[in-house]
Amino acid sequence: MKTKEEMIEMVALLLEAPAGPREGFDELAKAEILKWSSPPTALNILHTLDVCAYGGLASGFLMRIMNLMLKEAIQQENTTYENVSNSAAWRVPGFEIESLEQMILLNNSI
Repeated sequence: MKTKEEMIEMVALLLEAPAGPREGFDELAKAEILKWSSPPTALNILHTLDVCAYGGLASGFLMRIMNLMLKEAIQQENTTYENVSNSAAWRVPGFEIESLEQMILLNNSI
C-alpha cells in the first residue's frame, strides 16, 4: 500500500506531465488536479477521471495511472468503489451531464 507521501508525490508527477491529451493532460485536467486535497481522496480522483474521460483530456497512460491511484485511495480510505461512486453527485441516476463545464462545476460539491 502506498503511503500518503507517495500519493502526494504521484500528484506532483501528474502535474509535470506534458501538455495535450495525446501525450499527457489538457490544461483543464491539470486545473482539476490542482483542486485535489493532499493527499487526494478517492472522490477527487474519480471526478477527475470522469472529467478526463468525458472530455478526452488525458492520455490513456495517464488515465491508467489515475485509475491505479483511485484504487489505492479507495484502499486507504477503507471503502469500496461502489461507495465512492454512489457519493459522486455527478453520477446520480437520472442526472444528465450536459457539458464538460457542468461536470467541472460539480467538483465544488465534493
